[in-house]
Amino acid sequence: MRKIKQFVTKTLILEDVNIQVTALYADGKILINNIDEVDWSKDEVYSDICTECGIAGCGSKEDLSLRKIFKYLIVFPSLKRDIPFSWSEVINLETIYITEEQCLELYNIGLSIFNPSKYSNPSKDEILHILRWNMPSYIFDYKHKKYSLNKNLFYAVSEEENLDYWLGLIENIMNNLSETFDLYEYKNINNLKRITFYLGEPYWSELNIFKKGTNNKIYLNISDVVGIDISKYI
Repeated sequence: MRKIKQFVTKTLILEDVNIQVTALYADGKILINNIDEVDWSKDEVYSDICTECGIAGCGSKEDLSLRKIFKYLIVFPSLKRDIPFSWSEVINLETIYITEEQCLELYNIGLSIFNPSKYSNPSKDEILHILRWNMPSYIFDYKHKKYSLNKNLFYAVSEEENLDYWLGLIENIMNNLSETFDLYEYKNINNLKRITFYLGEPYWSELNIFKKGTNNKIYLNISDVVGIDISKYI
């Protein structure tokens, strides 16, 4: 889950129906293509107004969820959506968070709807959903309502940690996260140690999944500002 750096609104023309709309862009990508037609009284909204008829939800389900974690508004693909095989299928959908300062900026351009206090905290199922979206889809298998990691994709973990142990911990949390969980705000990032996983062929990339704090506290990252205290699972 990442922080959006810049929001802008632009006027678009839906050519098929000759309708002028106002779209909200987040870092150059359309987040919502017609902000005036969104029902902001709900915490599940449509990001994409039909370009053929101009009606919200034409033959589709709400695809963005709005929740809060501490002072942050989080926006993520709804549980009503399936995780795509490829990010290119839903370029405008990802997990993001918006700060209080950014909410004020959005208010100043006419969007008073982004107010974290009006939304609820995410449920356990939504947290797991966010975690799946945060990680590459190819590292997980999900069969018979159980998560398993494609462990052969990983070849190392930072700081000489035990790779098998940490991969097992990820699976344990994804399959056994309690209905009640402890969220933690990273107020002093300098006091936290990042645990990095390294993927081998064909991906050759890194995943920062955990942070280690003082007193042996371990946090599972939801974003770079918040995580879940998973110490009781260790």
